[in-house]
Amino acid sequence: MILVTKELPKSDVSPIIAVDMKYNLYRTLITISKMANLLGENESKEKYKNMAKKLKERLFEEYYDKNDKFFYDINKFGNKRKYLL
Repeated sequence: MILVTKELPKSDVSPIIAVDMKYNLYRTLITISKMANLLGENESKEKYKNMAKKLKERLFEEYYDKNDKFFYDINKFGNKRKYLL
């Protein structure tokens, strides 16, 4: 579910939920899980590994277009934002 504040900027573009930022968060969670493993912190390792797994699932559910086989940002209306070059 995408949450947006009630007071939105007067723009058709913003706010944008950027898939690249979500992916960076995913990779950060994976890295923290690996660091916890190296430190012998098994509980923390599993916690961050599970967080990463859930985020990855959401990335594919919300940002991935199966027809285009591409990930897209999501605009304030909950629509995938496609960039035309």
